[in-house]
Amino acid sequence: TPLAPSGSAAIAYPAVNPNERTGVATFNNLGYTQTAVCYSTVVPAGATVTVTNVNNGRTVKCTSVYSLLVPSGIDIMLHSSVFTKIANLIDAPIPVKISW
Repeated sequence: TPLAPSGSAAIAYPAVNPNERTGVATFNNLGYTQTAVCYSTVVPAGATVTVTNVNNGRTVKCTSVYSLLVPSGIDIMLHSSVFTKIANLIDAPIPVKISW
Protein backbone atom coordinates (compact mmCIF):
# COMPACT_ATOMS: atom_id res chain seq x y z
CA THR A 1 0.00 0.00 0.00
CA PRO A 2 1.25 3.52 -0.72
CA LEU A 3 2.39 5.65 2.18
CA ALA A 4 0.50 8.80 3.03
CA PRO A 5 2.54 11.95 2.39
CA SER A 6 3.96 13.60 5.46
CA GLY A 7 5.68 16.95 5.91
CA SER A 8 5.77 19.75 3.38
CA ALA A 9 7.74 20.65 0.29
CA ALA A 10 9.63 23.88 -0.31
CA ILE A 11 8.12 26.10 -2.97
CA ALA A 12 10.28 28.69 -4.75
CA TYR A 13 8.67 32.02 -5.63
CA PRO A 14 10.26 34.48 -8.04
CA ALA A 15 11.69 37.62 -6.49
CA VAL A 16 9.41 40.64 -6.73
CA ASN A 17 10.98 43.98 -7.55
CA PRO A 18 8.70 46.83 -6.42
CA ASN A 19 10.26 49.11 -9.06
CA GLU A 20 9.42 46.90 -12.02
CA ARG A 21 6.26 45.81 -13.75
CA THR A 22 4.95 44.61 -17.07
CA GLY A 23 2.44 46.68 -18.94
CA VAL A 24 1.35 48.21 -22.22
CA ALA A 25 3.00 51.12 -24.03
CA THR A 26 1.83 53.41 -26.79
CA PHE A 27 2.91 56.77 -28.20
CA ASN A 28 1.77 60.35 -28.75
CA ASN A 29 3.24 63.53 -30.22
CA LEU A 30 2.64 65.81 -27.25
CA GLY A 31 5.22 67.27 -24.91
CA TYR A 32 8.33 67.13 -27.07
CA THR A 33 11.46 68.26 -25.23
CA GLN A 34 15.19 67.84 -25.82
CA THR A 35 15.22 65.02 -23.26
CA ALA A 36 13.15 61.88 -23.67
CA VAL A 37 10.07 62.02 -21.46
CA CYS A 38 7.37 59.46 -20.90
CA TYR A 39 3.95 59.76 -19.33
CA SER A 40 2.89 57.22 -16.75
CA THR A 41 0.54 56.95 -13.81
CA VAL A 42 2.42 53.95 -12.36
CA VAL A 43 5.94 55.43 -12.18
CA PRO A 44 6.88 58.25 -9.78
CA ALA A 45 7.38 61.62 -11.47
CA GLY A 46 11.03 62.44 -12.12
CA ALA A 47 12.20 58.81 -12.14
CA THR A 48 14.46 57.56 -14.91
CA VAL A 49 12.54 54.76 -16.59
CA THR A 50 13.82 51.89 -18.71
CA VAL A 51 11.17 50.58 -21.11
CA THR A 52 11.86 47.20 -22.71
CA ASN A 53 9.82 45.90 -25.63
CA VAL A 54 8.90 42.32 -24.61
CA ASN A 55 8.54 41.26 -28.26
CA ASN A 56 12.03 42.19 -29.47
CA GLY A 57 14.13 43.05 -26.38
CA ARG A 58 14.92 46.64 -27.44
CA THR A 59 15.13 49.19 -24.63
CA VAL A 60 14.89 52.94 -24.27
CA LYS A 61 15.31 55.27 -21.28
CA CYS A 62 13.11 58.25 -20.49
CA THR A 63 12.18 60.54 -17.61
CA SER A 64 8.74 59.99 -16.13
CA VAL A 65 6.37 62.92 -15.91
CA TYR A 66 2.89 62.56 -14.43
CA SER A 67 0.04 63.16 -16.82
CA LEU A 68 -3.68 62.60 -16.90
CA LEU A 69 -3.39 62.12 -20.67
CA VAL A 70 -2.57 58.41 -20.31
CA PRO A 71 -5.56 56.50 -21.72
CA SER A 72 -7.24 53.65 -19.87
CA GLY A 73 -5.47 50.32 -20.37
CA ILE A 74 -2.12 51.97 -21.13
CA ASP A 75 0.66 51.98 -18.52
CA ILE A 76 3.14 54.27 -20.24
CA MET A 77 3.11 56.66 -23.20
CA LEU A 78 6.27 57.58 -25.08
CA HIS A 79 6.81 60.41 -27.54
CA SER A 80 6.69 58.95 -31.06
CA SER A 81 10.39 59.71 -31.61
CA VAL A 82 11.22 57.65 -28.51
CA PHE A 83 8.71 54.88 -29.28
CA THR A 84 10.30 54.26 -32.70
CA LYS A 85 13.54 53.21 -30.96
CA ILE A 86 11.80 50.10 -29.59
CA ALA A 87 9.03 49.41 -32.15
CA ASN A 88 7.32 50.63 -35.30
CA LEU A 89 4.45 53.03 -34.74
CA ILE A 90 2.02 50.64 -36.46
CA ASP A 91 2.78 48.02 -33.77
CA ALA A 92 1.28 50.14 -30.95
CA PRO A 93 0.21 49.27 -28.33
CA ILE A 94 3.00 46.88 -27.35
CA PRO A 95 3.76 44.76 -24.26
CA VAL A 96 6.65 46.20 -22.25
CA LYS A 97 8.63 45.75 -19.09
CA ILE A 98 8.89 49.01 -17.15
CA SER A 99 11.61 49.50 -14.53
CA TRP A 100 12.78 52.53 -12.58
